[in-house]
Amino acid sequence: MRGRAALLIAVLAFGCSPKRSERCEDVCQRESDCAEKLDDDSLTVNKGECVYECNELERAKGGPELVTKHIECVDDALDCRRVLACP
Repeated sequence: MRGRAALLIAVLAFGCSPKRSERCEDVCQRESDCAEKLDDDSLTVNKGECVYECNELERAKGGPELVTKHIECVDDALDCRRVLACP
């Protein structure tokens, strides 16, 4: 019985977890790809942390506008150095 209760709690917790933003996934993937492509140890991007922080920022007051500006900067960047320089 205890096992079933634990399983039910786990399923409910997973079902209630916040959904990941597709746009955060996309921008973080591009940044991660660029960091890898440049092969510069000072320019590392942890995609998981990036997506987490981006999702948190999207839920914060005023955050969605900041995320949008960042994504626009990344989208407009002509090379990987510029992608990783976006604020």
